Amino acid sequence: AVIADLPIRPDKPHCMFTATGNEGGVAALVSAANLIRNGDLQAALVGGVECYHSIETLHCLEAQDRLKLEEQPNGFIPGEGAGFVLLCSRAEAERLRLPVAAEVLTAGRGIEPRPWFAEKPTIGEGLTQAFNAIFSDEHCPDERIRVTYCDLNGESWRADEWGYAYVRTGTRHGSPLDLRHPAANWGDVGAASGTLLVALASFELVRYFKARTL
Repeated sequence: AVIADLPIRPDKPHCMFTATGNEGGVAALVSAANLIRNGDLQAALVGGVECYHSIETLHCLEAQDRLKLEEQPNGFIPGEGAGFVLLCSRAEAERLRLPVAAEVLTAGRGIEPRPWFAEKPTIGEGLTQAFNAIFSDEHCPDERIRVTYCDLNGESWRADEWGYAYVRTGTRHGSPLDLRHPAANWGDVGAASGTLLVALASFELVRYFKARTL
């Protein structure tokens, strides 16, 4: 029923599945944005889905000391969620008269050489790589980032990665730093994080500009 209500018919030969863990939603967004920017697609429905609520998964996370418990504050709360956003070119949005909530100016990805399970101290190299890919893109504005939406979830290694990456790129962030991490409310939603964060940021942008016009 949801697919039938879409303003654009799905093109099954171009449907893709990305299984890259927590960054899955972001990876799909980057791929779709590049395809649209290059003219290969006019629109793409991008989504991420995650569910930790299986007993086997929870036992595995508990064995790795990753769950937030009363006796273990350094951990995360497993969440469950799905988020989808419709990306399209400006011309396609105008042709279909679609309401535009936000614009994707640029996107970047990085590979962390010292992941949490490698038992080596992280220095945020992968996140720094992703930041630099964004900041060096010609489509990225020169102004500082006013608000950052992230998937910090209560695990210290993620906070460490963010801290190192922020120190290296601090001149591109606003002051004071406005950092929003909704996992504190909805739990860690894994592969759904990227699209849910984009949707949340878009809704808040719309609400902000509506409030300014009242």
